[in-house]
Amino acid sequence: MKKSWDKGFIMAETIVVSTVVIAALLIIYLQFISLNNSYERSVTYNNVNDIYALNNVKKMIMNDDFYKMTDALDNESYIDITGCPSNYFIEYHYCRALLETTGIKKLILTHEDTYDLNNEIKNKNDISQGLRTYIKTISSNKNDKYRLIAEFDGTYATIKLGSFTPKKYTVRRLLTSTSSAWERYDDAVGKVANATKNGSTVTNDFDNIYPWSDIISYNYDTTTGRQMAEYGDPSFKFDGSNGDVLTRIPTFYYKRWQENGYEYQSISKYPIEGYTRSEQFSVGRYTSSYDTKLHSKSGVLPKVQQNITWFRNESNKLGSDFGQMDYHYNLIQMLYLVEYADYNSQSKLGNGITQYRMSSDGKALVAENSANRIIINTTSANGFIVGQPINIGNGSVWSNSIAANRTITKKESYSANGVTGTAVYFDGAAVNITTNSVLASSATASGQTNSLGMKSGTLNNDGKHSMIYRGMEDIFGNIYQFVDGINVKDNIAYVSTDKNDYAVDKFDGTYHALGYTNAQTDGSPKTLGYDSNNPLFAFPTEVGTNVVTDYYYRNSGNRIALVDGYWANYSVAGLWCWYLNYASSYSAVDVGSRLIRLN
Repeated sequence: MKKSWDKGFIMAETIVVSTVVIAALLIIYLQFISLNNSYERSVTYNNVNDIYALNNVKKMIMNDDFYKMTDALDNESYIDITGCPSNYFIEYHYCRALLETTGIKKLILTHEDTYDLNNEIKNKNDISQGLRTYIKTISSNKNDKYRLIAEFDGTYATIKLGSFTPKKYTVRRLLTSTSSAWERYDDAVGKVANATKNGSTVTNDFDNIYPWSDIISYNYDTTTGRQMAEYGDPSFKFDGSNGDVLTRIPTFYYKRWQENGYEYQSISKYPIEGYTRSEQFSVGRYTSSYDTKLHSKSGVLPKVQQNITWFRNESNKLGSDFGQMDYHYNLIQMLYLVEYADYNSQSKLGNGITQYRMSSDGKALVAENSANRIIINTTSANGFIVGQPINIGNGSVWSNSIAANRTITKKESYSANGVTGTAVYFDGAAVNITTNSVLASSATASGQTNSLGMKSGTLNNDGKHSMIYRGMEDIFGNIYQFVDGINVKDNIAYVSTDKNDYAVDKFDGTYHALGYTNAQTDGSPKTLGYDSNNPLFAFPTEVGTNVVTDYYYRNSGNRIALVDGYWANYSVAGLWCWYLNYASSYSAVDVGSRLIRLN
């Protein structure tokens, strides 16, 4: 019996030990499974490489298009942005390249709280089972923030985006201020803007701030309707050999308003409540020249001596999206003002071509036939420089009936037959000079600022060389430029933004009267008008104090709009120099136009 009991005891002991061993093995197995699952999850979910890639996508979105996407999420549990749709991404080509480089197969933007997302994707065929399973593992947080979720090649990752406040670059000034300077406000505080005055490198924070950073010149073939190259491309040309040279200004949002004794002007990349969208548009880098059609190219003289209707018609011939400068000029004013925070555009950007001589005292002292020179008094001759463009007219500085668009080649002292003065020599065919002939300055050929590329300023600030503002040469100075869509009747401006309705002496249809009367005397503007229904337009309502350092000219009756100033306006030329004193038939040797393309 004892041996049987021993056998039973041994069997029981064996069972107990076996049970303990099996339990231990089971615990080890379960721990192994857990560790293995954790390992697999660490490899499959939120691994370092995927988080790094997704963080690069986050930077792109937060710097570019996040605001439009979060608006879309107000009524959705998520949006699929895998294809980088252009309605969300301005730089969609870059977005697509980034997703391809990082290996992202699926990219969605959703709320940080994923409860609604989990319910929404249960029956979505375009969401893989692996992605659905991963989303279930994401902890939900009850807040108003956002997250990106990405599917790679068998791996998954998420990253929080947080909230977003769009940047606003604003300037403001007291309505009672007697200074041309504005105060930087909002995200413009502390920003610095400089333009070169001699070609040297300067600091300008706005070079890296949208939309200023994205303004670019490009070649455009007006015959085929194709963009050929952008500035910086090897094939880009200033001289028109690869297409006309236009400067593109990208889409942005703007607002001008008055409040609590201040005027504000503000620009943002994002659609903020109360801001107006400016669609992308392009302007001629240069004032318009002409052969058989209008051009914007380097190395040629601007076309002058035609009226506003002629320039409109010729501009429209280049395509349905072409015209001459119109209300977009006011947007250019705002871009400049927010950047430089000062009405005095000459002091900030350079004098431009504003200080050439234009006086009737440059009459010939000697009559000569078949001559390439004109002899005038030395005082007058000292106002001209070798290399500058000139006209010679009969009895008037505004005439070029004797010689047009010539260039001074040299100057030398003259003394003969009791006459003392200076002989001014010029190129081209010889002409007959009488004592009624008058030497005068004329428009300068385009292209002096090509070497500045997309920078602003001038290479020589002597008042006799071109300036450029962000790819727009001679935006003031050299010649006056017509502004279409503005008609003035007895000092009240009527404005239109419909290029298909532009016409002279029109005061109905799409033309609407501004809610104020322009100043009724010439002078330096003290106050610019404000109409809350048309806030973009700002014409002088008071003159007499040099707040706006440019000048304002007006007349009663029906008038058109010219802007900027010409080669002999000196300090009164600038971005706010308005000529509202000429009838629609007006043309002159100092008036031309600039192309605009709506695209």
